[in-house]
Amino acid sequence: MLMQELIDMTIDHYHIERGLARGGMSEVYVARDMQTDQVVAMKVVRRTAGEYYERFRREAKAMLTLHHAHILPALDYGEYDAWSYMITPYIEYGTLATRLNQGPIGIDETRLILDQLAEALQYAHDHGVLHRDIKASNVLLRDGTYAYLTDFGLVKSVQDEYSLTRSGFLIGT
Repeated sequence: MLMQELIDMTIDHYHIERGLARGGMSEVYVARDMQTDQVVAMKVVRRTAGEYYERFRREAKAMLTLHHAHILPALDYGEYDAWSYMITPYIEYGTLATRLNQGPIGIDETRLILDQLAEALQYAHDHGVLHRDIKASNVLLRDGTYAYLTDFGLVKSVQDEYSLTRSGFLIGT
């Protein structure tokens, strides 16, 4: 269940209109940027969420620094009261998982989507970032075929010896 207390709140200059999704560590809302009148997605996590909060901060840092056509861009990041938030474009079409639930996709569409994701992953790897959670629900589709890799919540820097996972445990998808 989404945190109903956030609906109709204004955080910074973003007015939260409705809930969109709930993940393992965060919740996503549809909000309106009151400065630009743009509809955006606002991902929030409680600052008291310990390890989840630290992962969220790492995700935001990665998404703010990775600028690629097929990586969902972070537009803003901040903290407000008990929450930390990240603003991204709102992609209305939905996830690749939702698209796959509607039925099979053709080989040409599959190739197009996989090529875009491979480019995004290579770009992230070239910039020292490992995604570690590649799955259809972490791919947003702008129009059915234009793909964005998203959800860098389990991101790990190639150079970073610090880990939010315990040695010997697998994490990600």
